[in-house]
Amino acid sequence: MTATLPTYQSALERLFGLERGGGKLGLEGTRRLLAAFGDPQRRFASLHIAGTNGKGSTACYLERLLREAGLATGLFTSPHLVDFRERIRVAGRAAAAAEITAAVERLAALPAAGGRTFFEAATAIGFEHFARHGVAAAVVEVGLGGRLDSTNVLEPALCVITPIGLDHVDLLGATLAEVAAEKAGILKPGVPALVAPQAPAARAVIERTAAQQGAPLVRMVERVRVLAARPTSEGTEVRLASRDFGPLAVRQGAVGRHQAGNAALAVAALGLAVEHGLAPPGAPRTVPAAEVARAAAVAWGCPAHALPSVAEAVAAALEAGGAGAPPGRVLVTGSLFTVGEAMAALGDPPPEALP
Repeated sequence: MTATLPTYQSALERLFGLERGGGKLGLEGTRRLLAAFGDPQRRFASLHIAGTNGKGSTACYLERLLREAGLATGLFTSPHLVDFRERIRVAGRAAAAAEITAAVERLAALPAAGGRTFFEAATAIGFEHFARHGVAAAVVEVGLGGRLDSTNVLEPALCVITPIGLDHVDLLGATLAEVAAEKAGILKPGVPALVAPQAPAARAVIERTAAQQGAPLVRMVERVRVLAARPTSEGTEVRLASRDFGPLAVRQGAVGRHQAGNAALAVAALGLAVEHGLAPPGAPRTVPAAEVARAAAVAWGCPAHALPSVAEAVAAALEAGGAGAPPGRVLVTGSLFTVGEAMAALGDPPPEALP
């Protein structure tokens, strides 16, 4: 590692030395860079997160949930705290110094790199890194605003907007409505838009933009409610009621009651990802159902059957267990995805119906 540091430092100096205002406003420069890299952003599914408050925390929580579900994940955030490599993570690990160095060298050799800004280059490097590592789903945080942010070249599976406030008013607008219009610029036709609770002025703009874009609007409170949030010396203990996953108890390392809202938004995003097929139980880390059935039959000496879907398995189990009176009960275990699909098969109870 010591031998690579001077080279890495030189690469960072080249990257940070790119003209901040180079090129004109818009996404064309980023598109050209990515095209020269072979359009890596088209080789993984993406979840795009904009907003003012909590978008970094929400992005981190959502990536971790997807990773725990067995997906190969990427996470793109900004700014970094100590080292540029923090911005680009695969499976929770920051990109290696040597990988960033090599990526900067590849980018510098591209004719399309001329006149590009630091963030345009960083975005292209991040997306190429995800594609090289075979990422299945990347959670991407907007750098600034949304409409003209370099990350807005994505064709995401899901858009998420965290609470909006006044920020970067010199660039995004002097009113909450103007800022919200820039943030809502990430919404795409046909792509679900998950929205955290908003101030009235911001909410009106987001709803109008979603309608204009033909983006299905989903409010966080329709999917997840925060039941309790208790800060402790070690973080925050949070209880949630999720339409997709039932009651959840979460212990977060981050301190603050506001983190409960960020966690709730991430869980709601996970539920939508499941609903729209981004992460089915057939993720790479899962074991084939037939193999599980055989192992269960041997271990417990009882009949075990493999069925094509969770919904069919629940229906078959209810039928098998309900021959007498009162009707039998079925215990569903496994990942959050499995429980969520089982709940959907039983009628998708709304959050207010959950204990």
